[in-house]
Amino acid sequence: MAAAVKIYCDAKAAQRVSLNTLRIIRRVLGDFSDWFREQGGQTVGEVTVLVVQAYLQEKGRSVSPATLHQCFRNLRTFSYYIEDLTDGAIKSPFHSKALHAPKVPEKRKPAADAGDVLGFCRAISGRYALRNRAFFLMAFDSGLRLAEVCALRVCDVDLVTGRIDVLNGKGGKYRVAFVSSVALRAVRRYLAERSVAVETEPLFMAESGGFLTTQGMQAIRRKIEARAGVKLGGFHALRRGFAKEFLKNGGDLVTLQSLLGHAEVETTRGYVQLDADELQTIYSRSSPLEKARKR
Repeated sequence: MAAAVKIYCDAKAAQRVSLNTLRIIRRVLGDFSDWFREQGGQTVGEVTVLVVQAYLQEKGRSVSPATLHQCFRNLRTFSYYIEDLTDGAIKSPFHSKALHAPKVPEKRKPAADAGDVLGFCRAISGRYALRNRAFFLMAFDSGLRLAEVCALRVCDVDLVTGRIDVLNGKGGKYRVAFVSSVALRAVRRYLAERSVAVETEPLFMAESGGFLTTQGMQAIRRKIEARAGVKLGGFHALRRGFAKEFLKNGGDLVTLQSLLGHAEVETTRGYVQLDADELQTIYSRSSPLEKARKR
């Protein structure tokens, strides 16, 4: 079992998944391996439907539904990988209909709206006001992850068209994103203040002359929130807010998936939690009969 887990973890590392994802995989599979060994199991081929059910039942007594769901997903992916690696010689027990993903209670995650973001940006002041305002507008308007905004260089953003080349997205993946003229104006004002901005320099420069850190920007966000009296809900709330506004303004889920850099559309779907009023607004704009009537 340990050898199979190592092969799988090495393969995920080679795919350049994020360090946090790799830590989760190692923790989940390491915990399962330890439990399996205590039950007398030795090889991955001995993992059956009953083994997985027993593990999840015992694990479920000490962890939250969300954590249990995470364990299920990682065990399933590992199991399918081993089946492919052995050309089907070791069958995954997860093909069985007896194994179901644990249910996770629906929980609405915070999503920033445009009004809150603009109010937050108006409260930004001080020596680095132009930089910080441009940073937060860029983060919200592009849907980029915090680490991706921090890693941008001057040459990664077309200051005319708004095209962004994300060279090192999650897992080291490349993608294209975009930002509007509103955020671009803020970025150009900030770069004009710098007077000289070499193309390979950080787009948003730290006092040291290097790239801003995610920890540093989190601290800056908290200080501005306290001053503005506006809670954004964290940087990921900006990303979820972008996703929500994108759909409300007529964007589609597949395009949104590409802009956010998600491998699976289900991940994108989880970012967008619309209430009944928001659904009605989108429907009234998209109704086929309503559109036909207006032609």
